[in-house]
Amino acid sequence: MNAVAVTSAIDRTFDQAKTSRMALVDPGGFEAFYADRKGALVRALHSIVGHDAEDVAQDAFATLLERWDVVSRYDAPESWLRRIAIRAACRQRQRDASRPRNELLSAVVAREADAPEPIAAIVDDVISKLTASEREALLLRYVSDTSVKELAQHYGCSDAAMRVRLHRARRHAAEEVVGLSGTWVMNASWSSDALARLLEAHGYASAVAPVLAEFADLGDIRTHLHLADGRFLLTNGPDEHLDHGRYTYARGTLRLDSAGYEGGVTYRANIEGDSLELRQLENRNPRIHGAPDDAFQLALVGSSPFSWHPSAT
Repeated sequence: MNAVAVTSAIDRTFDQAKTSRMALVDPGGFEAFYADRKGALVRALHSIVGHDAEDVAQDAFATLLERWDVVSRYDAPESWLRRIAIRAACRQRQRDASRPRNELLSAVVAREADAPEPIAAIVDDVISKLTASEREALLLRYVSDTSVKELAQHYGCSDAAMRVRLHRARRHAAEEVVGLSGTWVMNASWSSDALARLLEAHGYASAVAPVLAEFADLGDIRTHLHLADGRFLLTNGPDEHLDHGRYTYARGTLRLDSAGYEGGVTYRANIEGDSLELRQLENRNPRIHGAPDDAFQLALVGSSPFSWHPSAT
């Protein structure tokens, strides 16, 4: 359902609610809440699902409207809205990752009579995971041998902007070759007591209380690290949101830049088959509740190797 259709559905549902005298605390409150919070929610979701953020936000508001008589009485209804929206965005991202592969490159490679079959299969697999724009740019540049100037004219941009676009596409392709993209699931699961012992053993005894307080509602910790299209999503289990933002990968180092604040964490990424181990090299993130972010990164990312789980992607 597109954004216009969902907006119309919200309007119809709101009219029906007023007609049926639904027990709303403030019949006009939802409209004001929607107008005030929509922009911020869409911006928050964009780092997770990109251009689908508008649709996911509208769906979340439609769900909120159905429960507005209850949720409007909460101390922070915006927290409830943000939680269900982020969970929906996680599910949307998982569905997108499981869609059938685009077959564009298969047809192109099939016409290259001299291409060895194993290489063609690898290239096909890598290119099919890129965005449609990236696939087209790489095929035109490196298969059809289109010049940068011709590509720039095709896309209506400058030569410099075209080079940046190609650079990003090559970077994403390289990430696919390495096997970084996908969902990585932490091998270990940490209870509160086990997490406290882990932090103390690594010299973070003073950070135990704030770390455990931050994760108090999550139960045991088993991190899922989702990496795709330059965006990362960190969840506890399949969809309990922990963090999200942008990531970059180059020469064996992985950098995570969380949305919403300056900083960034850089790791040495050791990938062997379906195993990923991250060793922190630098952390410029701010302190959280008075504790160094190193302690939180240890708990969520550095405490155990990860295994690649295609079924969880």
